[in-house]
Amino acid sequence: MPAMVIFAGCTGLSEQFIAHAVKYKLNIKAIAYSGYPPAANTGKIAIQTAQQNGSPSLANLNCPRLWIKPHGWREAEQALGKLGANYFVSICFLRMIPEKIRRLAHIACLNVHPSLLPAYRGPHPLFWQFKHAETNMGVSVHLMTDRLDSGAIVLQQRMPELRLMPADRLDSALSATAVSMLVQIIKPAFKPELLPQNEQGASY
Repeated sequence: MPAMVIFAGCTGLSEQFIAHAVKYKLNIKAIAYSGYPPAANTGKIAIQTAQQNGSPSLANLNCPRLWIKPHGWREAEQALGKLGANYFVSICFLRMIPEKIRRLAHIACLNVHPSLLPAYRGPHPLFWQFKHAETNMGVSVHLMTDRLDSGAIVLQQRMPELRLMPADRLDSALSATAVSMLVQIIKPAFKPELLPQNEQGASY
């Protein structure tokens, strides 16, 4: 199975995504976070084992965690380059991933976004969809570029049921769908029809 690095935010959606990725037995080489590791570290990047995190979703995942500190992309580039990952997959990651890092993924650098792009780009898309009583909800997986949430769409899945779903089930439902989409994408037989985003329909 293709190897991947997950760039995760410290959110419930990210944690649920990792949990479902473990359930599907995806080949996760590392999980990268933005910020500082829990323990003090004087370097630009810290590499720790997943078990040190104490998170239930990571309990059975034996891979490094990379904490990418501000201005730490140079050190991250060295660490990520050694992993030989086919895919980088971002979900709720707090920073834009620069091109020099994206190029390290042998096949593609993907972002999972909980809206039907190009609608509701940017941070907190679920909040804004509920605020606007949006009924056309879903998940998008798209290629990363230098512009936020603007890359060509690899796969989308409509999820109209999200509008009426209890809050405590939302992250799990979204993550399960997103991981199943990712499983489809990484299959050798998958031939993506990349769909450029329509800028006239973009919203933030």
